[in-house]
Parts: sequence; structure tokens; C-alpha cells
Amino acid sequence: MESQNKNKTEQGRTRSYSDDSAYMQAGLMAERIAMAWLRSRPEVHAVCDMRLNEQFQKRGVDFEVVFKNGDVEGVDVKHDTHLGKSDRVLFEVLRVNHLSPSMRAGVLGWGFRSDANYFVFWAPAVTKLYICNVDKMRECVQKFAKEQQGKVTVRWIATDELKSTLVMLIPWDKCKEAFKIFDVPESMVEAARNDG
Repeated sequence: MESQNKNKTEQGRTRSYSDDSAYMQAGLMAERIAMAWLRSRPEVHAVCDMRLNEQFQKRGVDFEVVFKNGDVEGVDVKHDTHLGKSDRVLFEVLRVNHLSPSMRAGVLGWGFRSDANYFVFWAPAVTKLYICNVDKMRECVQKFAKEQQGKVTVRWIATDELKSTLVMLIPWDKCKEAFKIFDVPESMVEAARNDG
């Protein structure tokens, strides 16, 4: 029972990742880099950290970015070790929660569940941020799945003791039009490492 309690939030919900998992640490690093990079952009007025807000957690929104023109966009940050060196993009379709009540044992993966306007992928292999509009990415996934009809590459990932995920691997040439790619200065990466 104690191991289950350490995996609960203050509100009693089961955490997405265990605090000490490699995925959690990589995700936190990605979030620090994305936040610093977004705050450095001249068109951005503010970046509001929503990660501890339960309502935003449920929606899959890590940050709200307030632009100088008044627009506000939700951002969901992801870490992808292979992005930039692989010819595929990972898209989470299903999440199986190992410790949740059976009625919440399986949920849509972040690819379909997130209410964010943008996915921001940190690609450490190439020191870049890949930013895509969520709706455009989903349209690419739909089109690719329809074209492939049973030839889609899927992977089962045993994430940690709390969950496993089913992901689609989308060929880069089938979704690249949804992305913009930005270099991240090494000084920003170092600062994020030191903040962790």
C-alpha cells in the first residue's frame, strides 16, 4: 500500500509517472528547456506554468503561452530521444494505468487526449525543439493510418511501474508539414540541467 500511496498526487489521483523514473526526469528536463526557450522568444509576453494545476493536468496542458498580440495557446511538452536522428515521430495512442481503478485502466494517449494547441518536442539528439500544431499533427496521423490500412508501425512501451503505452511511429515525411524546428542554444540546455 505504501508504494501505491507514493504514486498518488495530493488530490489522490495516480501519477502519470513515478517520481524517480527516467521518463519523468527526461520529461522535466524537456519542460525546463521548452519554458526557457519560449520565454526567450520576442513574440511571447509570458509563459504560465500550469503543471501543478489539476484542471490543466487533466487537459494535458503544461504551459499557457501569452503572446504580445493577445493570443493565448496551450502547450504540451514531450521528450523524444530519437526525434531528429530517426525518420519517425512517436505519437501516443493508448495508456494503460497499472494502479488505477479498472474503469480508468485504459485511456487515450496524449496524442488524442491533450487539449493543448501545440506539442513541443525536445529532441536532445539534435538539440532542437520540434513544435507542431496539435490539430495538424492529428490530421497527419489520420491520413497516414487511412493510407496504410494495417501497415502502421506500433510499439508497446513498458514506461514504468505505473503505466505502459501503445504508440504509433509516424514517418517524418508523412507529418513534417505540421512541424517547425528550432535550434536550442547549448547555454539554455546547460542552464536547464543545472536547474534540475
